[in-house]
Amino acid sequence: MTRIAALTVLLLAACSEDADDTHTHDHGAELDTAAIAAGCDHFDYGPEESLTASDGTTNHSHIHPHVRVALTLPTLDGAHVAFLHIHPEGAPEGYLLLSADVPITATDEAGAAVAPLATVRDETGCESAALVLHYSLPAEGLYLKLGPTEVDALTLVSHVIGATAADADAHVHDHEHEHAETADAALPPDAATHVH
Repeated sequence: MTRIAALTVLLLAACSEDADDTHTHDHGAELDTAAIAAGCDHFDYGPEESLTASDGTTNHSHIHPHVRVALTLPTLDGAHVAFLHIHPEGAPEGYLLLSADVPITATDEAGAAVAPLATVRDETGCESAALVLHYSLPAEGLYLKLGPTEVDALTLVSHVIGATAADADAHVHDHEHEHAETADAALPPDAATHVH
């Protein structure tokens, strides 16, 4: 009887976990499977931009959320690298979905290390993603280094969550103002590339 009761409890717990919209992986943090699914949609439907990333000798290449980025990794010291800046657009957290499992380090604007809240390499919940990382996003954004790696190209999607309507609206207005100021100006050769 005790064994039956224990088995019943285990089955109920398993069903309860399956019904939940989150699950746990590295670092013990919960992953929002709905957010991953939404990010995964961009792998399938875009919008898409192509970008050759900065090799670190110029500014970081800017990545905006909710865009499928076909990323080319330049060569530096015999290996491929990419230096990226992830815009939070007012969101406190975000998911990075990558088509290849490559080494990634993240920092804030001051250069302090930012560890992922969770990292998933198997059963990411997105068939197109070999690697999913969940980050708490600094207000000024996340600075990434991909590589060194033998991978010379991959697809990346940044999916941010939790931004209020006011935060998102403020970002849109700031971004439009930024473009209005630079629309007629020639960009210098080392200007960071913006992906929208």
